[in-house]
Amino acid sequence: MTEPIHFLIYGEPTPQPRVSERGEFKTTKWGGQYKEKFDPAAKKKTDFLLKALVHRPDVPFDCPLQVDIVFWFKRLASHYGRQNGQPYLKPDAPLWYAAKKRDDIDNLTKFVLDALNGEFWIDDGCIAKSSQEKRYTDKLPYTEITIKPL
Repeated sequence: MTEPIHFLIYGEPTPQPRVSERGEFKTTKWGGQYKEKFDPAAKKKTDFLLKALVHRPDVPFDCPLQVDIVFWFKRLASHYGRQNGQPYLKPDAPLWYAAKKRDDIDNLTKFVLDALNGEFWIDDGCIAKSSQEKRYTDKLPYTEITIKPL
């Protein structure tokens, strides 16, 4: 069995935005019409992949995989207080990130899986098991990824 791959990608976790259509309508040979699809996150996915490439396997996986992802977001200023001039983390500061609607966990996960597709695994259809979390960190925001063949 191959050892799990575990790595961190620093930077604010990014959700996958909706893929949009742009340009002129084109006609299919059957007479239907469509517009070219445009991925507004393509550049960010490329940047994410470039940071991850040092961790990729020699050959992309083509077996069932487990992919676990933890998205670490920077804590808000409201999570901190001051006592005797020193900052401290308030006891009621949340551990789990659930602050924004646009940071849906499924969109965050889709961004990561799409970015790593073709380099870490043949196709994301081979992912048989996964877990995702959104957490807060006191340090730089990052995405933590573990890939394990099953």
